[in-house]
Amino acid sequence: MKRLLILLLCITSFSISQTEKKKIQIESGIEVTQPKLSYYGSTLAFKYEQGGKEYLQFNEKKIGPFEFISLFTLSPDGSRYVVQYEENGSEYFRVNEKNYGPFLNTGRVLFSSDSKFFGVVYFKNTEEKYVQVNEKIFGPFDGGSYEVGFPEHSSSFYFWFNKGKEYFIQFGDKQIGPFEDEPNPTVSNGYPTLGYSYKKEKKTYIKVSNATFGPYDYAYGPYLSKNGSHYAFEFKKEDETLVHFVGPTKDNWKTFDGFDKISRLQISDDGSTLSFIYSENGKQYVFRNEKTYGPYAKVDDIALSYNGSILGIRYVKDGSLYARVNDDIVGPIEQVFYPNFSSSGKRIAWQYVKDGGRYLQVDQITLGPFEECSIPTFLQDEKNYCFTFQKKDGTYLQYKDKKYGPYPWIEYALTKDNRLVFAYQKTGDNFISIEKIK
Repeated sequence: MKRLLILLLCITSFSISQTEKKKIQIESGIEVTQPKLSYYGSTLAFKYEQGGKEYLQFNEKKIGPFEFISLFTLSPDGSRYVVQYEENGSEYFRVNEKNYGPFLNTGRVLFSSDSKFFGVVYFKNTEEKYVQVNEKIFGPFDGGSYEVGFPEHSSSFYFWFNKGKEYFIQFGDKQIGPFEDEPNPTVSNGYPTLGYSYKKEKKTYIKVSNATFGPYDYAYGPYLSKNGSHYAFEFKKEDETLVHFVGPTKDNWKTFDGFDKISRLQISDDGSTLSFIYSENGKQYVFRNEKTYGPYAKVDDIALSYNGSILGIRYVKDGSLYARVNDDIVGPIEQVFYPNFSSSGKRIAWQYVKDGGRYLQVDQITLGPFEECSIPTFLQDEKNYCFTFQKKDGTYLQYKDKKYGPYPWIEYALTKDNRLVFAYQKTGDNFISIEKIK
């Protein structure tokens, strides 16, 4: 993203047909970087320098000065911001009007998906570790999570910590433990179900809600569906690796055995599909419910859509890289990137590099080549998608059958009511434009 010269002076807005437009007036002489839209596009923020200090602009508000801004973040609804900054050799963070610190070291400050909570892990000195969620401070601890976990569509939070040789999980206001080792907690999105592995008397157990599995010499997981009703984990029995799949009733429980080694165990959001990579006789395979793909010399990664209907496989064959999406194969190629899925999981968009050019694959449609491009994002209606791409004359935005650009930079977001919001500046303009389109 190119650096910009901008200073916010005023905002004017007007509406034409189904397009809403807003202008942010700017003037030269101020270096500004990192323009960002909030997740749903309601807020624009950016960083700039003035008089040897750094500032953050949050909509119409100028925030600062700061000695150095290391990171800034917007809440999903755009109502709150975090500035992480350094002053006189110490680290601080600011959430809207309130400053916190000084600290020796801070992790990323994260927001919950409903924007009501922020969480951060920090050190006050070389040994004491603390966790803060809004105004509540937990600690000091000897060690633990690097970040606070916030499940999607929920205000719950979780992290693990240890005091000496005792390990605990903090799940909202509930403390669970002690355990003998790091408990590896995970929480389902939307319907907060807690799952974790833990050790007791040198054996490993898996626990999800009120169900406990074990003891095992080795176990890892669990991996939860979106509502936590389905989950899976791996464990060892003698010299083989097994996968246990758990549904809402015992009639849905299955155990798959006979694997030397597995990796990238995944379960679809709706709990219908289980997939993982496994090794056998020097080859690698991909398991998807009752179907096996392979053999391959090497499987780099897999991606499973939210409803399990689409499986992407990145693999090596005869020394070359290939990508497989269900039964369609593309290759040999030079690079392939993790895909985006539509909200139902029925559509897929991904990017790959071939002969030095970047291509986009949206279902069966191939777009490109491009010099640079983003992976398309699907709107809520799943009929349409948008992406940015670069040419020698600048950056473009493709939405439906219309192309916007070229501009020095473009930022875009998707609203809850299925609209596109994008911000840009034309070369030579003394303002930033923000458009909202149906």
